[in-house]
Amino acid sequence: DKEYMAILFRLKTFMDKNDSMSYPQEYFFNDLERYILRSTIEAKVKNMVEDNYQLDLNYTNAKSPSLMYTNEHAKILLKMSLLMDLCIPLLTNYAYMHKVENVDEYLMMFYDRIFMLYFNQVDMYTKLYDTAYTNIAANQKNNIGIWNKQDIRAIDVPTHSSASVRNIILNIMPKYSFEQNIISFNFASIRQTTGFAITDISFEFNYVSISSSKRDEDSVSDFD
Repeated sequence: DKEYMAILFRLKTFMDKNDSMSYPQEYFFNDLERYILRSTIEAKVKNMVEDNYQLDLNYTNAKSPSLMYTNEHAKILLKMSLLMDLCIPLLTNYAYMHKVENVDEYLMMFYDRIFMLYFNQVDMYTKLYDTAYTNIAANQKNNIGIWNKQDIRAIDVPTHSSASVRNIILNIMPKYSFEQNIISFNFASIRQTTGFAITDISFEFNYVSISSSKRDEDSVSDFD
């Protein structure tokens, strides 16, 4: 019925014709919430997830219930992913037209509204944070030497956990698909983020091999 396309045209025309003074960011966010997050579009997103859902999650963790993911948790993540995808064209157009400087922070501010949409069902941000924290804490135990050197970079398990969740929200959730295990996708993202930021990075210096057999005319070697 072209409902979504009509919303795109309406809001794009409005944001292109008005500057930041007459159409501030808060007004724009309120319109996105009114026309997409809390409209019949959200109901259609829910139906789409129900019709296309393919996972069967049955993992349990008696010691840490917050680390358990059920089918309902996965469905909520997929709903949020679809809502993000529906809003991203408008969000990025507004950022370009109104010269938003910190785009990541701007997107996170709006994505908070999507998380709050399902807050009464589950605090998904806290769940993602607990997942990241548990995995990163285990990595710290296995790589305690390199983690002890992160203080100078102001990085510890809590700060890196927050950065990992932020990466999931900004770069991983919009890429979810019904054909993949999105929970495993999140776990892989946390592991890769930890590797790129901490355990797999190179030192700021390189070792130079020194030979004791090659000598100059004074019989002095590099090793000497």
